[in-house]
Amino acid sequence: MHIKEAMKTKVRAIAPETRFREILNIHDTEEVHRIYVTDSRGKLLGVITSYDILKLLVPEYLGASVARGIVEDGRSFVENAFERYKERTARELMTTPVLSIGPDDPLLAAQTLLRDKNVYALAVVAPDGELLGEVTRMDVLRRLHRAFGFGGDTT
Repeated sequence: MHIKEAMKTKVRAIAPETRFREILNIHDTEEVHRIYVTDSRGKLLGVITSYDILKLLVPEYLGASVARGIVEDGRSFVENAFERYKERTARELMTTPVLSIGPDDPLLAAQTLLRDKNVYALAVVAPDGELLGEVTRMDVLRRLHRAFGFGGDTT
């Protein structure tokens, strides 16, 4: 089994110049967990995940109960964070390098990378760096289920 048998080809990509406020809008309206950043030729440059956005809006050093009570100048901490980042670009905010895999790599390679790096998804890229799609933990499990019939009758 190969990555190309399990991967999704429909992924959300944006230009490096895309502003943070637009990125938030995409996450909200399209309900995506990852937005890939690509150049004009489709070469993968980085990724912005929903977790990355949460880390920007509420830094890890704040506990949930403390974050609820913080107010600066009559605005919540999160609102102030949004104001600080709203004009920043995807290039400034993206995570690099992106964990990736090739479409012809064995599915076992994705399984081990997902497990060892404790990530939910891997970008699938061509040898020239072009973004082709992604493969997630669920994609791998679905492919294994189809191939081997895991999880059959539970009665």
